[in-house]
Amino acid sequence: GTKKVEAIIFHRHDGQHNIPPLNTMSFRKMDELRILDTSCIRMEGSYQYLSKLLKFLRWWQCPLKSLPIINFDVMNIVVLDLTESIIEEFLGPSVTNTWFFCLLHSQEANYSQT
Repeated sequence: GTKKVEAIIFHRHDGQHNIPPLNTMSFRKMDELRILDTSCIRMEGSYQYLSKLLKFLRWWQCPLKSLPIINFDVMNIVVLDLTESIIEEFLGPSVTNTWFFCLLHSQEANYSQT
């Protein structure tokens, strides 16, 4: 079942513009999810449903202007790849364990730790 899912790879290809947003509630029972690799995907809902064990998050072309740190525990993420995103602001103390942080080809981002 969903409790055993450890990795999800979901990429939208060119021409697939009518894919509905992915509701974050879909992740609520995926306690073992360690890898989430997406591109061109919109997610809606609270990011608190992402696994606390998540180590690898690649979200190419992330449509968010800021990462929702309040409801999103990124303490254990080792790789955070937001290539080609529109992130403008990333605030919070939460990325201290991140070894690889990528904003390649993204809009000019303001990153600060509090």
